[in-house]
Amino acid sequence: MAAEYKDSTSLTVKTENNINNFFYYGLLAYTVIFFSQIGGRIPILGAVRVELLSGSFLLFCIFYKIFNREFEVETNPVNKAAFFFLSACFITIPFAYYKSYSIEIFIRLLKFFAIYIMIVAGIQSEKQLKGFIWIYVLVVAYIFTDAFSYAIRGMHIRYNSGAMRLFGFGIFAHPNGLGGLIAGSLPFFYYLMKSQRAWLKKSFLVVLILIGLRTIMYTNSRTAFVGVVAFGLCLFLFSKKKLRMIAFIIISGILVWHFAPSETKERFLSLKEANRYVQGTDDGSDAMGNRIQLIKNSFKIFLRYPITGAGVGNFFTINGHENDMWLPAHNQYLQMLSETGIIGSFAFIFLIVAISRNLNESFRIIYEKKMEDSFLHYLTISVSVFLLLRLVIGLFGDELYDNCWWIAGGLSLVIVRILSNYDDRISDNSIVCDSKDKQPVAQINTVGNNNV
Repeated sequence: MAAEYKDSTSLTVKTENNINNFFYYGLLAYTVIFFSQIGGRIPILGAVRVELLSGSFLLFCIFYKIFNREFEVETNPVNKAAFFFLSACFITIPFAYYKSYSIEIFIRLLKFFAIYIMIVAGIQSEKQLKGFIWIYVLVVAYIFTDAFSYAIRGMHIRYNSGAMRLFGFGIFAHPNGLGGLIAGSLPFFYYLMKSQRAWLKKSFLVVLILIGLRTIMYTNSRTAFVGVVAFGLCLFLFSKKKLRMIAFIIISGILVWHFAPSETKERFLSLKEANRYVQGTDDGSDAMGNRIQLIKNSFKIFLRYPITGAGVGNFFTINGHENDMWLPAHNQYLQMLSETGIIGSFAFIFLIVAISRNLNESFRIIYEKKMEDSFLHYLTISVSVFLLLRLVIGLFGDELYDNCWWIAGGLSLVIVRILSNYDDRISDNSIVCDSKDKQPVAQINTVGNNNV
């Protein structure tokens, strides 16, 4: 009987590993498919809707296991906050100014939310977490190095908003979208570099950071410029050696400024010269003066729809019809107030607070266990800075329905889960002795739990 029980247990563990590995590799595959926009690059894959099919199949498998009780949905503030935010966005649809478009944007929101479910279900161990971060960093690097390769050949550069700007591909086609992606992802590149011991890997990541910064210059995106400045401030805030970091930031800033094109310098300096743009320039699609008017228009819309807003994705339409200004909000907080009202605004704040609570708990465990030099510590800082940067970048862009919040939320949950399970793994396994000093050493179980 004992032998039968052992075989049964081994079979259960093996099955759990197979399920987890399937979800993990499915997550990696979907991350590559989604961010690389491979369906748009390879016509045959776009024709078969590879992104939709792969994402739908993986989500179906995850929910099937949840309903069969093979996964247990763990209690976490982010889960509740995510449900609250999605519900708040959904209830705007019946009251939306343009209902059919709100439905379209809500479906897009659910599509971006899917990455959260995949991260939480697919990553159960620190090794898997490292693998996902590397895949994410490499696929983001592919996006901007691909754009960079076009830029150095003088391709994909067009006049837009008063400057010659580099355009990307797919959902990152607009210079602000491309620049925002790069600026927002800098924390992952930098702190992953910090966590590496091999100089080859460090050098590789440094080169990618430099290419990323140069690509931002080609985009001439003020949104990205603000993100880079905010990243420098975050490096200072999270650094233990403040004086050394100040020197590093100053020297880096001088070098970046020296090698920046004159048009990029002028574009950057325009951030502090708002009066110069009060009347707008050329088509005015990104002029400072238009942004000031957008602030006024957004508050008018909010006062008209204070509870549920004008409906997700409706700012552009209502702003055009009623103010004869066919422009998006260019500010996620104005977008939040005007499109989702008081309820949606509170739900979004609740989501950010829930993610922050996970990150704070992770820091607490890390400092308690003296894990300051660990990969998990560097990643926790990365996600924290990533979240801060996206909040700052949101001052100049429409990021409310982006997937950045779900990436941060999923990673915050996974990190705190792995850290919290360290003690549990030690207590659930036998104690063995090291042959050299005869001291008891905890035998760590490498099989992650299957909580979602």
